[in-house]
Amino acid sequence: MKKSKALLIGSALALLVTLAPVSLGGQATASAAETGVSAQAAQAGSKEAQKSTKAKLKPSTKKVTLKKGKSEEITLSYDGTDVTSKATWSTSDSKIATVKDGKITAVAKGKTKVKAKYKGKTATISVTVE
Repeated sequence: MKKSKALLIGSALALLVTLAPVSLGGQATASAAETGVSAQAAQAGSKEAQKSTKAKLKPSTKKVTLKKGKSEEITLSYDGTDVTSKATWSTSDSKIATVKDGKITAVAKGKTKVKAKYKGKTATISVTVE
């Protein structure tokens, strides 16, 4: 009889192993109990691996409205960790607003987008200057 068992490798990789008893002189070898890994532990590792691949880049706000000359600080988190100073910030129109390390400064009336990039992910903030 074949048995499937999940095997946890590290904290983020799970491997499903199918064990088939092999008879050697009437004794089975490599039983599921001998692997020492519970299915629950492997599932937990698999869920952790899935969570890490779904990490999100989240700005503290998605919309900012400012008066000319005013500023607002935006924080950026990646999977719950503050990465504001590690991200690459840009604006689609620096005549409307500028951005440096998450600090958006209104320059002139209009609308623009501010983008923050980190680990291949992008967060966009809509900016309106009144």
